[in-house]
Amino acid sequence: MKTQRFDHTNTDAEGELEDDLDLYSGEGGNFYKDMLEEVDESDYLLGKGWIERGHGVFVYAPSGVGKSVLSLQASALWCCGREAFDIEPIKPLRILIIQAEDTKNDLRRMAKLGCRLGFSEKEREQLKTNIYIRRLSGPTGRKFFQCLERYIQLFKPDLVIINPYTSYLGASVYDTPANTLFLRVCLASLLQRYEFAVLIIHHTPKLQGNREEKERLQQQYAGSGPADLTNWARATITIEPCEGQDGVFKFVFGKRWEETTLPSSEGIAHPSFFVCVRGCSGVHSKAFRCFR
Repeated sequence: MKTQRFDHTNTDAEGELEDDLDLYSGEGGNFYKDMLEEVDESDYLLGKGWIERGHGVFVYAPSGVGKSVLSLQASALWCCGREAFDIEPIKPLRILIIQAEDTKNDLRRMAKLGCRLGFSEKEREQLKTNIYIRRLSGPTGRKFFQCLERYIQLFKPDLVIINPYTSYLGASVYDTPANTLFLRVCLASLLQRYEFAVLIIHHTPKLQGNREEKERLQQQYAGSGPADLTNWARATITIEPCEGQDGVFKFVFGKRWEETTLPSSEGIAHPSFFVCVRGCSGVHSKAFRCFR
């Protein structure tokens, strides 16, 4: 195969290069200018810059831990400007939820959690206007993004939640080209064009067996397809059931947890905390947050 080389005698190519360099003299391209400028906090959405406009987040968890309930509760609180699981929004957020698995009655049952969250009259009005939930089954790949773009144009969200990833990928999660096309081409284009952030729910295998076997499978799983996802994501959360503690789950923030608003000691945030399902007995800790 013949190797293509840059022709430095091609004046047209030099002109194109100069045009490209002109682009980099503006926003985010001039190192000296960036060195002098203050951080622009107007793009912050969650935490202290943990999630900004243009960012993508993956939430990893096995089936049965309540990912849909968690995303619904977080959305309900964030759309009112309240913290959820110790993550604070910078303002009341407009949130678009695209999901493939929950029926109308499933959503109604989950929405009952709102009766326990103590919403004020003002917050109830925000719930009416700041969350839009759309069940979308069927479209995958580029067809999915055609639908998603239309919803974004209509609703103009700050945050989009996609649940789950595999329903819309249209390929195996271990298919690197498919992941690249979905995340780094199609989704990246929308993130840049419409200036929102995205939180993607992804199923992990429900691992069985002894602890050594689970650790081996977790390492194997993390080293294949999902590594593409984590490398793309600006932040990640992994939810792990706690062995021997029914209804207790560990939240692990794998990237950028220093920019969260998680509880801290001596000014240092911790990258993990525990969540207890409502009704679980025998657990007493201020670090627990109920989402059922």
